[in-house]
Amino acid sequence: MLLFTGICGKFFRGGFASTILFLATVINVFMFVLIHTFSRERKRAHSRNMYYGMKVYSWFLYLIWWIDIEVVKTEIPKATQYILTSNHISYLDIFVMARGITSCLPRETCETMRLIYWEELNNVPVLNYIFKLTGCIPIQMAKTNDRSLENQYDKDSVKQMYREVEYALKEEGLSIGMSFEGRRNNNPGKLNKIQKGMWRISDQYNVPVIFFRLQGVDKIWPIDELPHGAGKVTVELFPDTTNFAGQTYEQYQGAIRQRYEKNVS
Repeated sequence: MLLFTGICGKFFRGGFASTILFLATVINVFMFVLIHTFSRERKRAHSRNMYYGMKVYSWFLYLIWWIDIEVVKTEIPKATQYILTSNHISYLDIFVMARGITSCLPRETCETMRLIYWEELNNVPVLNYIFKLTGCIPIQMAKTNDRSLENQYDKDSVKQMYREVEYALKEEGLSIGMSFEGRRNNNPGKLNKIQKGMWRISDQYNVPVIFFRLQGVDKIWPIDELPHGAGKVTVELFPDTTNFAGQTYEQYQGAIRQRYEKNVS
């Protein structure tokens, strides 16, 4: 009986949480279309959509009452542009990060962020409009069935991504949100291979990096399952920023591993 009750509870939580997140996404799309319709500038529409979209996800997470999200706020050095990043351990990360970013950072920073995302997500109904209407930047993985190469990127896609990042930073004065690990990490206790993209962008354009740390999210939404877990999730903003301009790739990797691997689990 206890086993049956546990299974029923698991399916209820998974179905309810998925429905809440999908409903928030649908509401965001309708809101985004309206904002684009009544905004004179595309950039301004993207910025408003980014901020209000994160707010909607943050509010809807309160409806999933068995998830306790703690945001650890702190002051960080002020700058006009940032790269925002965190460890990547669950499909729920982007929703939880919406709570963390809007809680810790001023509205103008939230509005100027443009996310680099996996282009394959454009195949997910409704979600593709979220990325399009917020002006986010896609990147495509290399076509392969070898899971050991899952963080290998399509070269043409990488070149296009860098062009769009350059335009966003230099021409539009925006910030960039991205994962330093690439795809989701299946082993939260140890970081994936640390990708070079964030290092190159910080180095070339002299942009400081804001680090968030996520803990417990993988227990809420485990790999290849519905988001059925219950418990506490922590979103922590590190109290400093790091600029990797002039640093080697080895120094960059070492700084990130020292920051995360002693604490992430």
